[in-house]
Amino acid sequence: MAVGPALAVLGSAYIGKLWLLCVAAALCAVAALCWLPLPRGERQLNPGSVAKTVGELRLGWSLLIHNRPVVLLVSINFSINLASPRRSASTRPLSPTSSRHPSPPSPCSTRWWASQVC
Repeated sequence: MAVGPALAVLGSAYIGKLWLLCVAAALCAVAALCWLPLPRGERQLNPGSVAKTVGELRLGWSLLIHNRPVVLLVSINFSINLASPRRSASTRPLSPTSSRHPSPPSPCSTRWWASQVC
């Protein structure tokens, strides 16, 4: 569980955005403070509480599905993920000539050219 926060600290220090990490940590602390006044302990289940919960979940799902912006956002996200499958370099098949003759670097790989053209 400590790997995520540790990676966040290292990443923010690496890119020089430590202040952004501090803002996120402050927001997490405020969210944790909002949970303090909530009741704790065992909850008693009523016999009809499961059916009531399922009914509320069904209502929430139908409201979600009938919300046009949500449906459009899900459609766009799904189509982007479907259209551009990303494969790692280790799973990408090599062409027969790639191992013998490395391709020249792209023009945008040099800093001067990238600052002038790209």
